[in-house]
This record gives sequence, C-alpha cells and structure tokens, in this order.
Amino acid sequence: SIFSKYECLNMRKYTTNNRLNPLPNKFIEQGIKLNPRYLVMITPSKWMVGGRGLQKFREDMMANKHIKYMFDFENASDCFPGLHIDGGVNYFLWDREYQGKTNYTFKSNDGTVSTSIKHLKNDYFDYVIRDNRILSILDKVSKEQKFSSIVSQTKPFGIRKYLFNEPERYPDSNLQLKPFKDSVKIYGVKGIKGGARRMIGYITKKTVTSNIDAIDKHKLFFTTSYSTNAIQPPETIVGQPNEVCTETFLMIGPFKSQKEQESCLSYIQSNFFKILLYFGKGTMQVTRSVFGLIPLQNFSEPWTDEKLYAKYGLTEEEIAFIESMIRPMELKQDVGEDE
Repeated sequence: SIFSKYECLNMRKYTTNNRLNPLPNKFIEQGIKLNPRYLVMITPSKWMVGGRGLQKFREDMMANKHIKYMFDFENASDCFPGLHIDGGVNYFLWDREYQGKTNYTFKSNDGTVSTSIKHLKNDYFDYVIRDNRILSILDKVSKEQKFSSIVSQTKPFGIRKYLFNEPERYPDSNLQLKPFKDSVKIYGVKGIKGGARRMIGYITKKTVTSNIDAIDKHKLFFTTSYSTNAIQPPETIVGQPNEVCTETFLMIGPFKSQKEQESCLSYIQSNFFKILLYFGKGTMQVTRSVFGLIPLQNFSEPWTDEKLYAKYGLTEEEIAFIESMIRPMELKQDVGEDE
C-alpha cells in the first residue's frame, strides 16, 4: 500500500512542482484490492478524459465490469455547490458479485440528464464517452480515418513554451522581434497563466529540431490549452511557409497547398468540428488524442455545416442537438488563454 496504517493523509505531501499527483485513483485502487462486497466512491472525473499519470488507471476502470452504477456531473457544483473542479466529479458503485455493463447517468453543464446502459470502454477512442447524447452521431462518423492523424505530438518543432519568457535558455536562437537573414518566424506566448499573450518573433532556423520538412509548407497552429467548458477554441493560427511555433501550439498538417490549408481551416471553424472536439476534450489540455472523435475530410474543397450534416446523414434531432449546444455556449463564451 502507498499509505501507512493510521496515517493522517496530507494532500500537500503528494505534490511536486506545484502539480497535484493523482491521489483519488490510489484510494480507488486500494479499495478494490480489499475486495469488499460493495465499494462506493466519489472522485474527480478528469481520469475519464485525461489527467497526468492516469492512463493505466483509466484503462483499468474502463475495462472493469464490476462498476454497476455511475453518476457523472460535468459541473462539479451540481454535486458540491460553489465548488469548481475541472472536468467535474462522479460517484460510482463497485459490486464484487456483478459483472456487466454500467448503468451510467450523465448530467451536463446545461442540466440535461441522460442515462444509458453501456461499457465504459468504447469503440471510438481511448477515453470515456461521457455525454450519452453524442453516441448516435459518433456511430455515423466513426468509420473514417481520424483527424488526429494530421495533428502533431506536443512540441511539434522541438521548441519549449518558455522561449519568449526565458530566451536565455535558447542562447543560439537569437530571438528577435524582426526578421533577419536565415531566420524563421515563430509563434508563442509571453507571460504566465492568466496574463499570457500571443507573441511573434524570429529565430535561427537551426533552432528547429523536429518536423524540419514542415518549415517551408502550409500548416495550422492550434492551442494546447483553453477553458474546459468552451466550445469555441482560441483562434487557429494560419502558419505560412517559413513559420513555426513553440509547444504552446500543436501543428495541424502540413498541407500540399494553401487551398488545402484553407479548406482545413473552414472545417475547424464548423460547428460540427467544434462539437466533436468539445466531447473529445474534457479538460483544459489539448493533445493529439482529443481530436480522436473527429473524422478526417478531403481538403480539396471548403466545408460547411450543411455539407457535413448531409455527408453523415444527421437527423433533424442530431442537428438540433449540435446547434443547441453551440448557441448558449457562444453567448457565455470563455475560451481561456494559451499557456
């Protein structure tokens, strides 16, 4: 056990570098090891859709067929009034004598409650599908190649996010605010969380250590962090040839032409794309995996919601669901900031 008998647990003991180590999963793992007849626990829901160091725990929970009931709150204050927990909270009943699907209930931010009998593990991607209302749409779009296949890993050009805050850590980059001979344009942020702002600078080309072949191609740069509850992400940066970014952004592409780049941007700006991204995200952090619910398109033509709804044969009810999610979110939009 990670805990000593009669130990008084102090959450501060389990922090490193001002980050909270995942403790709730340890309690759950130890509780299950005790093999009681019943186990009821409440925990932050972040494990369902991400979380540092939680991949193995998530895989085990999604494969666990002893979880008989689960109630999942997207908004933690619906369970604990006045308390904000990024990603929400859930409570569940683990039953030693039960094996089967989970009776799963989800309460969304807008107060809608939906219930389904399902396995937490699904055929769409490696996270829990929390909102049951999206399942019929996923059935229609999940058979195609994933958009995530054209999204980079973190740190797409090998340059850390602290470039603009601590340029002395990149002494050979020769970071300047104006272009110089053999320089490349770079996008990043300056400042700390809550006050960070996007910046543009110029560095020596040799500073780039990854995706070197993409430097002179068209691509898009997508933020790696914004508000959990936002459907509208911060503006996507149109990356031109001889432009790169720090790890504050992911690279989408590269593309063979400006036409393909513009077509992809039109897709990203569609409500169809935003909704699938929203349901694949779940936390503030954006990695390649959160694009796992989104189908890849042919970027030889621009895309609109009408064309996408028709392509996938969405019903009036499914379209209305997407539009109903978009409108109230846009009225109270809080996209957060890049980090």
